[in-house]
Amino acid sequence: MELLNKISRKVSRSDVKTLKSIAITSMTGKSSESNADFLADLTVNSIKAVAEKINKRVEVDRSNIKIQKKQGGSVADTEQVSGIIMERRR
Repeated sequence: MELLNKISRKVSRSDVKTLKSIAITSMTGKSSESNADFLADLTVNSIKAVAEKINKRVEVDRSNIKIQKKQGGSVADTEQVSGIIMERRR
């Protein structure tokens, strides 16, 4: 942990360029590389939409982001939908 603390740096949620770079780096080696810019923009926008300031820190509860996979289409058909998902019970 000490080493990570030494080499890490804080990133502001307004630093979209760095956040996008982090997202693209995490996609390296995956089939999504060819659409990295597009997916990185979606990722950063999604994270910023659910990020909350808690005790002087910005935190993201990943359970606030749902990825719904659909068969067919391409990555370019991917879109971000903001809102609330409610389970329908019968």
